[in-house]
Amino acid sequence: MNKKLQDFIWAKDKLPIVFDILQRIGFFFYWLFDNIQMLSTIKFLSADPAFYLKLGSLFWFLGGLFAIARLIYDLIEELSKKPQEKNDKTIVKILIDIFGRFGDLLIAANGSGLMLLIGKPLNDGVLGICGLIASLVTLSNMVPKPVLSK
Repeated sequence: MNKKLQDFIWAKDKLPIVFDILQRIGFFFYWLFDNIQMLSTIKFLSADPAFYLKLGSLFWFLGGLFAIARLIYDLIEELSKKPQEKNDKTIVKILIDIFGRFGDLLIAANGSGLMLLIGKPLNDGVLGICGLIASLVTLSNMVPKPVLSK
């Protein structure tokens, strides 16, 4: 049996695993519809690229929403620890990750047309700043952290 499946079956708290699975499902469908949109744009497929762009962005939004839900869950878990067990660096990292994910979320909401529900789409300047923030947060997470020896 797959180790991930065993972990899920035996886990006491299944909610973070469910958030992770739903996030990955959202990003999988984003990938699928984004590729259909690209292949339609170059006329390899005879489909409406605008439709698949909106559909892909919707799943990107849903994946991002579940990613934020997982981060908020992790934040609540960290904040509910006893004061001597709390790790301030972990709390700050989670807050920065949430901030970066909101940048992605706004871009995906704009691409899927969800921003029209609150009035009008975001302008390119705001989207550029959101993308910059999301990219910088992702890049900062990719920088190897020094290992401190005791």
